[in-house]
Amino acid sequence: MLPYLFLLIAVLSWSGNYVLAGGIHQQIMPVPLNFFRWLLACVLLLPFVAHKVAAQWPLIRKHLALLSILGFFSVTAFNTLIYQALQTNSVVNTVLINATTPIIIIFLSRWMFGGPIGVLEISGTLLSFSGIIVILIRADLQNLVDFQLAVGDCWAFAAVLCWSFYSVLLKRLPGAIHPTGAMAVMFVVGFAMLLPVYGVERLLAGTGPSLTPALWCSVLYLAVFASIVGYWCWNRAVEMVASRIFRTFDLVAHRLSCDFFFFKFR
Repeated sequence: MLPYLFLLIAVLSWSGNYVLAGGIHQQIMPVPLNFFRWLLACVLLLPFVAHKVAAQWPLIRKHLALLSILGFFSVTAFNTLIYQALQTNSVVNTVLINATTPIIIIFLSRWMFGGPIGVLEISGTLLSFSGIIVILIRADLQNLVDFQLAVGDCWAFAAVLCWSFYSVLLKRLPGAIHPTGAMAVMFVVGFAMLLPVYGVERLLAGTGPSLTPALWCSVLYLAVFASIVGYWCWNRAVEMVASRIFRTFDLVAHRLSCDFFFFKFR
């Protein structure tokens, strides 16, 4: 039961991410939002896990390349691309595109590492994906006909590819590395890769975002729940359960995002 509890906590932590980021997209640009999110996450997490990283540093250093790749896909790229998509995209379109993630993970895992793809696995994923589509179009086929790809959809699909690579490669991380220590290294490395991007963005923009108390509260939610709590629970669960299970819960996350969106904006 424990891994399923972790998965449930993870998807609950992430489901508000789309809606929250979509709600504040006019107040802060994608790169600064991602920058402050992970800056705060690192500041909050490191004091509690630095000793774990130090104790396992020889093992961590041996797998630093893989941890860096995971940090890039999950911290640097995925969230920046999602926030960029929400600049021009509706939450509905972004969630719909991200709901393809489990399907892409299936075929990406098959392409990278081999292994059979079960009929039940494909059928269950497609059935769940169909349910999400029904929710998003509110059971009206005309809404699906009116669906049009835009620039924001391309950003969202790029984010899907990043998260799919992250989820597949995460299974290659040795179990001997402490999960919290591994997460901290991914956070720091991913944030370090984000620094030059933020610097260039600041030079081009000229001025920084106006961080109001309300905006800081939003960033705090993203740092604590969508980052530390969500990632820790997801990573622990991926270690403990079969890949088809966490792909199903990834669909649950998108379902909950749809529910939260329509509850807030109906």
